[in-house]
Amino acid sequence: MNNGITKVKIVGCVFFGFLGIGCLSRFEEYGIENRICTLIFVAIAVLLFISLVKPKKKIRQERTEPPTFVLQSNPSLKAENVSVHKGRKKTLKPKFVLGEKEIFLIHYLHHRKLEWKIDRPVQALFDDYRKTISDLKEQGYLVDDDHSFFLEEMKVTDLKAILKKLSLPVSGKKSDLIERITKNTTSEERAAICPDLYYVLTERGLKVDEEYTKSKREQNAALKENIFNEVRSGMYEKASLAKADVYSKEVIPPGIGVDWSDSADVKKSSQREQEFLRRYDFSDLNNSDNYKEILFQILYYDSEIEHNLIASVGKFIDTCDEKINCSDLERFFQNKQYSPSETEKVFVYLDTKRFNAFQQNMKNTLKNEKYYPLPKGEFHISDQTISLWKKLREDKVEFERLAKLGIEKFPKTFQTFQKHKDKNDEKYQAWINYKGID
Repeated sequence: MNNGITKVKIVGCVFFGFLGIGCLSRFEEYGIENRICTLIFVAIAVLLFISLVKPKKKIRQERTEPPTFVLQSNPSLKAENVSVHKGRKKTLKPKFVLGEKEIFLIHYLHHRKLEWKIDRPVQALFDDYRKTISDLKEQGYLVDDDHSFFLEEMKVTDLKAILKKLSLPVSGKKSDLIERITKNTTSEERAAICPDLYYVLTERGLKVDEEYTKSKREQNAALKENIFNEVRSGMYEKASLAKADVYSKEVIPPGIGVDWSDSADVKKSSQREQEFLRRYDFSDLNNSDNYKEILFQILYYDSEIEHNLIASVGKFIDTCDEKINCSDLERFFQNKQYSPSETEKVFVYLDTKRFNAFQQNMKNTLKNEKYYPLPKGEFHISDQTISLWKKLREDKVEFERLAKLGIEKFPKTFQTFQKHKDKNDEKYQAWINYKGID
């Protein structure tokens, strides 16, 4: 349409232009009316020409934004997993995040057989635990077992037996033996030895598991120290609340049906435990009330967090100047021809009190006479345990004596020394024969 108007203007401009020029050449001959017409023709031609050469006005238009697409809320579709492309919704694959639950799962699967079912509390952590395990494989934390991980679970003697059958050398560390077996056997041959398949952690997965284990160990040590300080100060409920606070934040809190976030219930549980332990009869002791309270604290601390009575006894007794004074206990050990340490004496005494309380409680609850406390003067410890204590004491004396001789590559810990002594291996023989030692 604009092109058509322009053509009309050009034709009009040319027509009136020539017409006006022709009239102007005879302008002086015309009368007044003809002169006016000539000027009109010229004016029209000029106006048409001006309209042709004058730049067009820009027409202001409101800026038009490109169409936007608003996503409707959909509980089943997370916003970060949706993109809009040419007006269409596109679901993206969720980005894998190694969170607390995934780290816990890595730790849980370590050394676990495929045939074992995943426990329900662990399954409940994930929308689809199988997919999470698959994701861990894709991200390089897990790998499929090629019938070789069972070797990690075997003893060195068993590994050497396999190597002998394969006519291969049996020297080296456990890792060397495993590598030798895997390099000289196929997956099918190893499956014939042991068909078990495991969830196998890669180096990346093992690092995550190592960091998790270290973190939990440090957390547990800090919690035990906190509870010890609270119990030692007589703040029993506060100690239980400290434990509950830590447990409530666990990926899978310990205890069946326990709500660790319920402070009122935690306090009631603490009160019940205190009432039960207060029933223990310490009347056979010739000790102060303060010492008897320490024994109560040992029992409460052990029940609350340690669950290893001899370790709990050692933690409290080491800071106590008063010694246990029980004539029945002294006579008992004299008859056994053993002189126990202070920790051993307190352990036997408290373990007997706890055993008797359990027996009496079961007898009253079940109305069964097969449950009965030990008679006065008897204590809950076997002759075998006393023999082990004797041997342990002798081994420690020997370890301390040999450690002073400056033997090259002598173990730094008693546990390592004891392991070699129990085997009576070449290293132990070399240590005891050092410089003519018998």
